[in-house]
Amino acid sequence: MDNQKSQELRDEELVALCQQGQGQYFDFLVRKYMEKAFRIAFDFTRDKEEARDLSQEAFLRAFSRIKQFDGFAHQTVRRPVEFLYLVLPASR
Repeated sequence: MDNQKSQELRDEELVALCQQGQGQYFDFLVRKYMEKAFRIAFDFTRDKEEARDLSQEAFLRAFSRIKQFDGFAHQTVRRPVEFLYLVLPASR
């Protein structure tokens, strides 16, 4: 996997690659959105440990459900939070 090429891919391309069985591309999405997911979880919990656990769990659940994700089909979804549409519902 070419690191520079992967960083140039859009979120929907990374998700599509994961959906095609190339799960190594999920790591780029995690790195891109981990801090934002943590901040959102922290806003809910006001506890750093719990927020860290929740954001990690959300990414694990998102990875396990990535083949069902079709959020990019909606015209209203915009960057930079596109991927969070996959992550955040999975944490509920």
